[in-house]
Amino acid sequence: MRISVKFKILFILIIIPVITLLSYRFMVSHLITNDKITNVFDNLATKNSEHFSYLKATFREIKTYDHILIEALENKSSLGFLGQSIIQSNQKIHEIIISTFSGKKVTPISKSSRKGKSLITSQTLKRNLGAWKSGYVFKKYDEDSFLLINKYKVNNEDILISKIVLIDDFKNKLDEDKVYTTYLFSKENNELLYVRNQLPVQSMEQTLFDNFHGQNNLLGGVKSFELGGSNYIMAYDEVEEGVIVITLLEESTVLGVLTDLNNKSILFLIVAVSFAGILSVFASKNFTSTLSDLHSVANKLTQGDYSVSVRNKSNDEIGDLAKAFEIMGQKIAKLLSKLKEYNKKLESLVAKRTKELKTSLDLQSTMINSVNEGFMIVDRHGIISRTHSKASEKLFAMDPTHCHFGELIGVDPEEQKEFAGLFNAMINEDAPFDELKQFLPTQITIQNKIIFIDYSPMRNEEGICTNVVITALDKTTEIESIQENERQKEYVRMVLAVLRDKDNYYDFVKQVKNLSYDLESLTTKEFYRKVHTLKGTAGYFHIRDLAHHLHDLEDFIDENMENTDRSIFSEKVDTIKQSLQFTTKNQTSWLGSNPYYSNFSKSVNIDIEKLEKFSLMLKTEDVSFDLYNVFIQHLFSVPLQEKFNQHTTLIDHLSKSENIKLNNVNWEGMDLVILPNLFEEVFSNISHIYRNIMSHAFVGRGNELNEISTKAEFLEKNNMKFLRISIIDNGNGIDQNKLILKLKEKNEYNNMSENKLLETIFEDGVSTSSHVSEITGRGVGLSSLKAAVNASGGQILVRSKKNKGTRFYITLPIRSKYILNGEDAWKKAA
Repeated sequence: MRISVKFKILFILIIIPVITLLSYRFMVSHLITNDKITNVFDNLATKNSEHFSYLKATFREIKTYDHILIEALENKSSLGFLGQSIIQSNQKIHEIIISTFSGKKVTPISKSSRKGKSLITSQTLKRNLGAWKSGYVFKKYDEDSFLLINKYKVNNEDILISKIVLIDDFKNKLDEDKVYTTYLFSKENNELLYVRNQLPVQSMEQTLFDNFHGQNNLLGGVKSFELGGSNYIMAYDEVEEGVIVITLLEESTVLGVLTDLNNKSILFLIVAVSFAGILSVFASKNFTSTLSDLHSVANKLTQGDYSVSVRNKSNDEIGDLAKAFEIMGQKIAKLLSKLKEYNKKLESLVAKRTKELKTSLDLQSTMINSVNEGFMIVDRHGIISRTHSKASEKLFAMDPTHCHFGELIGVDPEEQKEFAGLFNAMINEDAPFDELKQFLPTQITIQNKIIFIDYSPMRNEEGICTNVVITALDKTTEIESIQENERQKEYVRMVLAVLRDKDNYYDFVKQVKNLSYDLESLTTKEFYRKVHTLKGTAGYFHIRDLAHHLHDLEDFIDENMENTDRSIFSEKVDTIKQSLQFTTKNQTSWLGSNPYYSNFSKSVNIDIEKLEKFSLMLKTEDVSFDLYNVFIQHLFSVPLQEKFNQHTTLIDHLSKSENIKLNNVNWEGMDLVILPNLFEEVFSNISHIYRNIMSHAFVGRGNELNEISTKAEFLEKNNMKFLRISIIDNGNGIDQNKLILKLKEKNEYNNMSENKLLETIFEDGVSTSSHVSEITGRGVGLSSLKAAVNASGGQILVRSKKNKGTRFYITLPIRSKYILNGEDAWKKAA
């Protein structure tokens, strides 16, 4: 059976309100009443909780100061000043007294009061000792304050911290509420501390005391109770100091308001339902007639008839809806007509755009292929797409389409999996793109081509990374040009170094040529030291290839030190000599001869003034020593400066290569003159001292001044002449802890003096360097120097202080008959 719309509206506007009215009287009214009572309970609990939270926060704040006072007691600090500071900073505290007690004897040790006059007496404290149960006393002092006493154990002594706490803030807070009654009392002492809006009921306080007395760990709550014929609702909470805060209200006060509210709401509901029923009768006919027409129009629209109209239009929102239906039908008819025209134009436009897109793609492909760089796009699995430049095929000598990038550059399958993981992380942006791409190769060599590779993210319109773009560029010609330029620069450095110190260079060539003879005549350790020294000299003359070959031989000897078959070194010695031959091959053009084949002898330049002076000496008749020996000495002696030229250059080179700023390099006594062949091995090996200084002394010193001083002088002791050379730096000093660890590794450490420990740096294989380089690190250089000094009959010492610097002293005996001190003073040696 079909039900008309008019009947439905009448049912909604009349029948349902009647049912609602009946339900309200028998059910809803009762529920509202109960809900209101529950709401009163909740509000009461909330109000009490506010009082409880305020008191709890106040007590905790005040107890915080106890910890400060106890700490002051333990540290024996000034209590009076501290107590006065606490009172000044907290307006709730009126007075603080700290006392000791034993039995019933109470002795104050500190008093602090806001007004200077103490309110807490010893009698007050003694009276309250008996009330102790849990380490505190909380009592009413007067109408405006509480007395709070806490007991502590400090340094095995019983301490009382007593305070008068003002309650003005709490009283003001309670004054804001005129409805509720609030009680504050001590549970342990049955003492009423404070009451606001006290009820006129006898024995109310005692009833509250009996209700809570003896209950430990009391949890807050709400409950009702009867007293004197009246029912009360009570909320309660226990503050941790044993204080109960109670907020209560008489139940009749609540129910009276609720009853009045219930009666008024019922009356209002009856009037409202009656009025709605009358209105519904008059409005239903006009309302439903328009809805019926709308139903008819909607049916026509669904059947495709858009020429519709509504006969009955009410003058309200429903009438406006009817007009909207008519306009909508008219617009739909027009839109359908235009849509047919648009469809025809769209088909033509799609065909045109398709053609343009194809042309654009062809143009993009042409542009990509015209770039000389390799251009590829890879997905998260490392697979290269069809989009790539022709240069990519030329660079990698294959078509990269659908090829894994790792396979393209020739890595094994395991590394290809790692690459795939990296590309996936880069596209997911699990970490910054630039940090992840550091783990991918940036330079590879394929078929003698040096290819540089870079990686960039490809993002969509939302900024999300979708692929990785790889660009590759052939830089073979550029790099080879740079390398050739560097080789030319190194060659110029070599030429300048050789021309600057030809004597030592010819001597170096001679020593390298004699390596085959040294291999037969020297022990393995001596030969090892010889190679180490020659390697440093090769570096000084910037002959890098020869230095690398000597370094390789040094490594090989180190690995085969215990091998008795020394012929295994011959092949590498031959390689070194061949490298020397190649190096000296083209030196004739600027050196005048080939040092490898020339028998070079050192020459000494003598100026005319010296020869004239010497000729005058020959004419002197009262000469008391052999003029011939003096002549030899005069012609062939050379200043020490010539011996140290190579060390000057070495220091300058190492300061640049090691990035060390030297503020002062001082040379003293370099005008002393000696025979040219005297102490050749010693002067050659002194370079190892400067290498060790530049490698260790000035590391990590920041802006401190770095200095090296070298001093040469002649000494006389026990009728013997000596040449002493002092080399001093102001650096870090020798790290003795590292030295001890190194000796322990070699099982050579025992309890030795500081000087004895320092002298171990002259032993083979002892070095504090963490790695081996062409500068230092093997523990061979200084042992070579000591061997040369010992062979000359001399002595070498070292002294060092942490962060003060290191001093090397080399003392060499003068066994020649004559020496020259300065330019003019001739002296005969013993």
